[in-house]
Amino acid sequence: MIKSFYFDMNKCIIILCFFSIFHSFSQESRVITWKGSKEILEQDSTIALLEFNNAVFDRSISNNMVYFEKIPISNTCSKFEIFDIKYINIHDSEYDLVVKNNLTENIDYRYYNSIERKQHYLVFYLVPFRISNNILQKVSEFKIRIIQDTSLPKIKKSSIDSSVLSSGNWYKLGVTKNGIYEMDYDFLSSIGLNLDNINPKNIRLYGNNAGMLQEGNNTIDDLIEIPIDVTGEDDNVFNIDDKVLFFGQSPDTWVYEDSAFAHTKNIYSDTTYYFLCVDLGIGARVGEYSLNYNEN
Repeated sequence: MIKSFYFDMNKCIIILCFFSIFHSFSQESRVITWKGSKEILEQDSTIALLEFNNAVFDRSISNNMVYFEKIPISNTCSKFEIFDIKYINIHDSEYDLVVKNNLTENIDYRYYNSIERKQHYLVFYLVPFRISNNILQKVSEFKIRIIQDTSLPKIKKSSIDSSVLSSGNWYKLGVTKNGIYEMDYDFLSSIGLNLDNINPKNIRLYGNNAGMLQEGNNTIDDLIEIPIDVTGEDDNVFNIDDKVLFFGQSPDTWVYEDSAFAHTKNIYSDTTYYFLCVDLGIGARVGEYSLNYNEN
């Protein structure tokens, strides 16, 4: 929060110098190139929307395509603004390709800071449509300004010394939908496991919650073990009829909020990955629960 204060002109130069030392500015121009329409799959049907460069579809942000950009920065503590926006009117042929709900005279944009592989990024989304004087318009170009605050000390984040992936032999698995997945003898053999030399009780599966990370809040430090069910493991031999069962999650998520289900499309990946190993000791298993349907 910026607080008001008084100062005399003799201190003005000192304050300006102090500000320039601890803040760095970046100002750049952007042009949106419109490319016609694109079919978007929504549940069991498709919708046609106006397409442009750097466009992604995320219903949690807008019912239209949004402009997306991820910019490398030197510090995670940054502020961002969009200005000098230029508009052009939507053509008659494009009118039905824009969802007008929730559009106002002001454009909507949002941003957050993130860290990926020790690199800081500023990520922003822009909904490039507005309705001004009952006229539907789209953005043709705009400028962005990034203010990086270098005065704040770097926060040392606690982390593990080494990942669970640092030892053992690992097998990467991918799923695209929610559901219970089965890995049988043939499948495990096909990914390179020698099932004659393993104890099925040592089969482990690792992963994390599916879906995109929360904006600006990356707290995942390592993979976590996921409980699985291994049928026939009690004899310590993985036989031809034994199976591994686990619940796999889609990279897209559904969340119940405000008395409705909200769907979020993962714009970074179409697959959720899991990692399997057999040489780190006995693995976690799905617990057994008894239900009494006669209880009131």
